[in-house]
Amino acid sequence: MRREILFLADSLGANEALCAAYVHVGVDGKRWSGDGAEAGLELYLLERESMLRCLQALWRGTLSSDEQFERSGLKALFSHETQEFAVRRGADVVVDPETRTKGTWASKIIHTIDKLGELAESLRKSLGSPTASTALTAKYGGSFGEQTTQRRLELHLEERHGLGQLLFLMAAATQLTLTDTVQLTKQLARTPATDSAAVYMLVALLAAIDALDPEGEYLERSLPANGHFVNTMKAQLVDETWTVPHLQSAALLQWTVFLDRAAAANVKFQLDHTAHSTPAENLGTSAIIDALTDKAIQSGVFAFLGRGVLAFKRDRTLDDGWSDVGLTVPVLGGELGVSAAAQDWVTETVELLVLEIVTTRTRVLTRLRQREEDILPNSHRGGGHRQSQAGINDGPQARGHHLEALFLLIATLYRDAPEGGLRFWAEDDQARGAGTKSALGFLVWGSECTIPVMVRAFYEMLCSLATGPRAAAYAFQFVADGGTGNPRAAVNAGLNWSMLFRALDYYQRQLDQEPDSETGPPQMPVEEVPLMRAFVRLLRQVVQYSDSAREALYDGQGFKPVATTLALLAKFLPIDLKADLLAAVAAFARPGGSLGVTIARKTWLELEQSQVLLINPYVDPRTGALALAKSRSPLNRDGGLLAELEEVEAHGHVYPESTAFIELLNSLIHLPAPLEPLRHGIDFDSQTIPDTLGAPGREPGIDPYVSFVVDEVLLKTGEREYQDATDRWKITNM
Repeated sequence: MRREILFLADSLGANEALCAAYVHVGVDGKRWSGDGAEAGLELYLLERESMLRCLQALWRGTLSSDEQFERSGLKALFSHETQEFAVRRGADVVVDPETRTKGTWASKIIHTIDKLGELAESLRKSLGSPTASTALTAKYGGSFGEQTTQRRLELHLEERHGLGQLLFLMAAATQLTLTDTVQLTKQLARTPATDSAAVYMLVALLAAIDALDPEGEYLERSLPANGHFVNTMKAQLVDETWTVPHLQSAALLQWTVFLDRAAAANVKFQLDHTAHSTPAENLGTSAIIDALTDKAIQSGVFAFLGRGVLAFKRDRTLDDGWSDVGLTVPVLGGELGVSAAAQDWVTETVELLVLEIVTTRTRVLTRLRQREEDILPNSHRGGGHRQSQAGINDGPQARGHHLEALFLLIATLYRDAPEGGLRFWAEDDQARGAGTKSALGFLVWGSECTIPVMVRAFYEMLCSLATGPRAAAYAFQFVADGGTGNPRAAVNAGLNWSMLFRALDYYQRQLDQEPDSETGPPQMPVEEVPLMRAFVRLLRQVVQYSDSAREALYDGQGFKPVATTLALLAKFLPIDLKADLLAAVAAFARPGGSLGVTIARKTWLELEQSQVLLINPYVDPRTGALALAKSRSPLNRDGGLLAELEEVEAHGHVYPESTAFIELLNSLIHLPAPLEPLRHGIDFDSQTIPDTLGAPGREPGIDPYVSFVVDEVLLKTGEREYQDATDRWKITNM
């Protein structure tokens, strides 16, 4: 037992008496397999994990906005305890036990994250290595097995994540000192993108900079005091070379927000122009801040935040938008990604930064748009491959497409976030949320973009911002007003519902022409497809969430959205675009009041007439009556949806169109709110299915559609291959 205790103590670099307690408790409790050292190790690591969770709970309580929690007095108690940890008792602690170096408790957390990273790398290298015996093995005649080492590695990585999250909570509570912020910056500068704790350290740094006092007295001394906080941060964020330049660009962008606040709040605050510009430029403080903002943007910061930091928010639709933007951007954390518990924190931190940029940096963004519009007319305007800049010190490339990345970043931020878009749409504090600025002006500014790739990304952004009933109503009115945000203003010719539906009509007519003997059937230009998909998704989102928008678009202005959309499905179009068109029709036909029933009944008739699903008429030879013989399939395989399922989707192992079609059928059959009658086998006639559907060309009813779903999709899921294995279960669960 003594040998195992000494072995554990030396392995952990911990106190021998403490390790003796862990070994005895671990062995006596019989909760862990293995020898005493392994049991003690497991107990030691799990106890650290529990302690870390308790600390996180304290800080979450300190930051809680729950009124009942505050009235109970617990918030004040939690705040007092966190102040004790971080400020009072934590102001002077031993950071490194080996050197006895002292510092703040936050600096100890940063140091521990670094040391745990080194230890994790050492353990990772030792796994599976026959030469992994150490001096400890030789000294005490023992070693941890591979399974124990793997478990130890996992727990150390989880501890690093937890410490990074705790550091973020401390930063959000404004409990990091200036020295802590500098130390965190230096630590992040040498952190690789594959480090699973990188994202937590990044958002901690962003939160620490965001929490800096813009009126702090230390700012008055920043210009003459060489090596002072502002100058030190400038050296780290501008002059130094980072392991991951994109991390540097994100920190620099947040730093410019702080500098802008400081310049506005403190008349004595000035930046040293000699350190930020050439003698010929002699820039003022405002111009220096603009130049630093532009530097971060040109380094691909928007693509990095959207693709690298918020990768956990992306879905297949967003991946289509990002497919050719920011291709060189690394995903932080590698395969581990961001834990579910921290995703809201990460999203909110990035959101606050983006809102600051779009509400305060219009001047910089306008110059950016002018540069990109000057370049793009001479280049491919469609879906060509584009890359973000790779480094903070790289000069701007010819085609950065940073504004496109900004729109897609906002689309990523607010994807599946009900009413989150109110921060952009609403101008009054109550609707938008207290303490947040209105970004409606940015949307009006963005609507003036004319380059197709920018317009496509702008539509994707509007689509995400239209999530939720109120947000969708704002989005509908915004487009109805021509992107001006003012119903009395001159309508933007490039952004209004009439123009967008005219585009659908135009393509319907163009694609309806006779096939050319050499080139085949007419097709939509490849570069126009992403733009059309983005508009159709925006239409679907607005109609899905807003009853008033659905009524206005369906009944008003002669748009005929369902008939036009279904007519396009019979044309030669990519299956992804057809899937979007079907989803838009499903949004119109969704349950919701008498209008929903009316639209669903009409959609059934229009769907039958469009022959999206080709149905064989059958006449009984004995009676001459129309029927659907059980021995003969009611579906025609020579064209339509069934042919595309077998020849296109099954061949590519992706099934967007057939999946969207089933979702449309689900929308067309309105079920009663309480489903108990159906569960008990009671017959139910949906009011949305016309009694004469299919007549007189076939026997009335929805049997052909049921046959397609059951016989051609569900029963064949096991036979088909899938590019994404989860698609099979999504289809069977529809």
